[in-house]
Amino acid sequence: MLRLRSDWKVDGKTYPAGMLLAAGFEKYLKGDRTLEALFTPTERKSLAGTSDTKHYLLINELENVRNHLYVLQPQNGRWTRTPFEAPAFGSIGISGIDPDESDDDFIAVAEDLLARKVTTPKHLGIQGGSNGGLLMGVMLTERPDLFKAVVCQVPLLDMRRFNQLLAGASWMDEYGNPDQPEEWAYISKYSPYHNGVKNDVSLGMFSLCFSQTFESVSPP
Repeated sequence: MLRLRSDWKVDGKTYPAGMLLAAGFEKYLKGDRTLEALFTPTERKSLAGTSDTKHYLLINELENVRNHLYVLQPQNGRWTRTPFEAPAFGSIGISGIDPDESDDDFIAVAEDLLARKVTTPKHLGIQGGSNGGLLMGVMLTERPDLFKAVVCQVPLLDMRRFNQLLAGASWMDEYGNPDQPEEWAYISKYSPYHNGVKNDVSLGMFSLCFSQTFESVSPP
């Protein structure tokens, strides 16, 4: 992505300041300047912001003092553009999070708290629900030595079958498709159900909570 702060002339064509352009990264590094316009400013329209995930780009356009949201997705070598329905007032943002990286970040914070003697494992408890419940499950299976208490609420724990449960299929853009062997090879590394708690690890207090009315995660 290229967001221009000043006019840019390339191959005889001038792209105005404020424009958002897309280019193939590898081709761009090799000198190819084939660019696709994702946003073009006008006297009454500017780009208020962008957010991106692994598969989507959300752009926020400000036109006549009103915000308009669009979801862009690369398909067949081009970008598709779809209006995003949102409340008339408020704000919205999205971000892509690698589940494994977020686990490492969480562990790093806990380790830092212990290293700086802010607390100790016997005084440290954690709590999370839904996607946060998945994080709690990963902490329980990967680093139970860091925490005295874990509260795991309406979690995703079986990452092999999550896409078959309720709204789970809609999350494959975020977690990947466990039915694809190459993607399951990665997902299986952190799936709590498939890793389990090591036999030689002493666990603290653990609370597992489910709900029969929570639409996102199926009860046991």
